[in-house]
Amino acid sequence: MNFVAKCFLLLPRRLALKLGILLGILAFYILRRRRKLALDNFNQALGKEYSPTEQKKIIKKVFINLGLTFVEFLRFAEITKENLSEFVTFHGKENVDCVYAEKKGVLALTAHMGNWELLAASISLSGINSGMLVKSAHQKFFDDFLTQQRTSKNLDLVSGKNSVKLIFKLLKAGTLLGVVIDQHGVGRDSVVVPFFGRPASTLKGLAILSERTGCPVIPIYTYRDENLHHHVVFDPPIQHIGNSPESRTLQYNQWLESVIRQHPEQWMWTHNRWKTTPASS
Repeated sequence: MNFVAKCFLLLPRRLALKLGILLGILAFYILRRRRKLALDNFNQALGKEYSPTEQKKIIKKVFINLGLTFVEFLRFAEITKENLSEFVTFHGKENVDCVYAEKKGVLALTAHMGNWELLAASISLSGINSGMLVKSAHQKFFDDFLTQQRTSKNLDLVSGKNSVKLIFKLLKAGTLLGVVIDQHGVGRDSVVVPFFGRPASTLKGLAILSERTGCPVIPIYTYRDENLHHHVVFDPPIQHIGNSPESRTLQYNQWLESVIRQHPEQWMWTHNRWKTTPASS
């Protein structure tokens, strides 16, 4: 992977991004099962709002976004704190700055939207001590590359057996900790709450952490515009209306729905989000 990354870094940025678009288009036509899954997911969630032709166009753009995200991740080395503004524009950053300045831990609710890897990296490069909850990739060589790219932007990665201790340590130190909840949750780690009107097993860790630590939950997402420039949006902290994992997680899903409706072509519809197996209580 390092060799591939070096090759893409040698290319002019515009050419590299064109190759990312091409990779996405090829994936759209070659990965038929993923394409069908994405179209089925989109149709059941937002099908009433778009014609079949529009749905297909949007899902094609989803694959293009993934292709671009992959290439941009390979080229992470070109992004530094000095040139960050060339790649990213922040919106509403004061929503997190005021909390961070008090050395309070921040729980960042985010999703696989736009280039989510760049989202985490850009916040860290902006001067905010940042970490993220991560899952290990199945292939060790790819997992090692993911870790290398992420830590190169001074991100603290949380995973594995000692994750709970590390989470509390980071939050106590005032770190912003990113948590992604838009993928299928398994067993006791999840609750079943509606997502686009359908029962969805959703990870409840963020809800539990917010209740136990009292740290604010600030929703953050990113999207790319027509010029392939990235925008990172910091929404105001979530005002929880209940203390149960179910009520808080439902609020998180409702926020996520609103963001996806704004940029449906940039969310990862290719994931099997609505598996029918309910979470264990």
